[in-house]
Amino acid sequence: MPINVIEIFMNCLSRFFFVFIFFLSCTAKDQGFEYLIHGTVEGQEEGSLFLLETSRTGDVVEIPFKNGKFEYRSMARNVYGSALFLDYQFQKGFCHLVVEPGEIVLTINADSLPGSKILKGQYNLDYHKAQSAYMSRLPHLFEDKAEAEIKFRDWLIANQKEYFVIQAIAESEEYCDLLGLEVLEDIVLGVEDETMRNSRAYIELYSKWRSRKEKINVVNQPAFNFEFADLSGAVQSFETLSKNKITFVERSGSWCASSTAFSRSLKPVYDQYKDFGFEIITVVSESKRERWEKWMRKEDYPWVNLLELDDEVVEKKLNYSEMLFSDREPNYLVDASGVVKYRNLSVEQLEERLMEQFLPAQYASYLKQKWELPAGSQILDSLESIHSLEDLANKLGNKPFLLDCWATWCAPCLKEFQHKDTLMEVLKDNNMEMVYINFDDAKHEAKFLKHIKKYGLKGYHLRINDQLRASLFKNGFYGGLPHYSLVNTQGKAIEGQVYRPSQRELLYKQISEQQF
Repeated sequence: MPINVIEIFMNCLSRFFFVFIFFLSCTAKDQGFEYLIHGTVEGQEEGSLFLLETSRTGDVVEIPFKNGKFEYRSMARNVYGSALFLDYQFQKGFCHLVVEPGEIVLTINADSLPGSKILKGQYNLDYHKAQSAYMSRLPHLFEDKAEAEIKFRDWLIANQKEYFVIQAIAESEEYCDLLGLEVLEDIVLGVEDETMRNSRAYIELYSKWRSRKEKINVVNQPAFNFEFADLSGAVQSFETLSKNKITFVERSGSWCASSTAFSRSLKPVYDQYKDFGFEIITVVSESKRERWEKWMRKEDYPWVNLLELDDEVVEKKLNYSEMLFSDREPNYLVDASGVVKYRNLSVEQLEERLMEQFLPAQYASYLKQKWELPAGSQILDSLESIHSLEDLANKLGNKPFLLDCWATWCAPCLKEFQHKDTLMEVLKDNNMEMVYINFDDAKHEAKFLKHIKKYGLKGYHLRINDQLRASLFKNGFYGGLPHYSLVNTQGKAIEGQVYRPSQRELLYKQISEQQF
């Protein structure tokens, strides 16, 4: 397993606050259970704690505390992983928590929430024990990259009965095939405890396994015939909605600003192609119907909108949204015969596919214009990828160059482009080239090219890839954008991080003082 897969796994840990989940066998599953969270806060007399009900923005409960004491009593449909925090920026971290039946007692450290202690709540205690066991093994996973895959898989398989591991694998499945289908199947089907089978963690993992096992929405295969309710409450099937149409299916969120923005950006495309036989279906996974309805009234999307509520997931013990989509692939395009043709399209890519289908003459003209760049601009990796700064230097005939790492979504990057003309003169005087590395996802190719034209970026251009990213890190890149480097004739960064173009004289001095 490449080391970046393990890093993905760790990112999942911090993103979703993995927790060890249990469910008392005596609890009535359909009616849910009552729980009580209470305890003391050390280091702060008054204030509020915040409890996550779901990972969605807005699903947060405020728990006031006074004289260093707090108490919160509520009901839950099933056991789930949560967290307590003191502020929305997580300045003092967060404390993992399992919402479980009965009493949960904590001592909260107001200065550093990760240092808080669970005093009562067996399933919370078990979670923190499992987490500690994992963290104690983590450093060994990075000692030998060649053995990392074996060690990592062995640890997961050996602890597959732990709820911590079930949640971890479920989150990792959003990004990669962590264990392989056979091992994943053994783990999923090997869970006999009804407690786990009713938890949010297991339902999510089970749904993702079903999706992979049944090859749901695989490209060039028939699309899955899902059923969800619309705004009126009527159940709609995909086959009925998409019959004889080219249909774009997307996952959006009334609670998510980025997915809402994507859905909005589809409106011009829909208006352009709806009369040709094009349909959009937006599916939202939601905890609160009222929030979805309010969002629908505000956004007024003119296409089909469907809803899957968390309560329905609990009742069916199957999460259809997880079966259809992932964070990595939140949409797919189905042709008029009902076959999936593309997954994870940008708006620009969707528009290109529709133009190709419905307006072929316009598409041919568009393609020609798409690749027409300003005089003095050249795409270096149009035919083959460049995997290192050394490869890049060779491509340029071993000339030194200034490297500009940027992205179309990076506002500071775009602001720096206003200083490009004077900078190009300085580079010319020092016999240097200008190279731009773009960090957008590959699906945003059209947006990448439009920005080159919009800002008149003369010089050489290429797109980031994993190997090139690794080479940048070896040469002083720290991960943030914008980033600028001076690179010599052998492809080595002699100044791993230089001043920005807006810092004119400071940057020009750095350039002129180098001995390439």
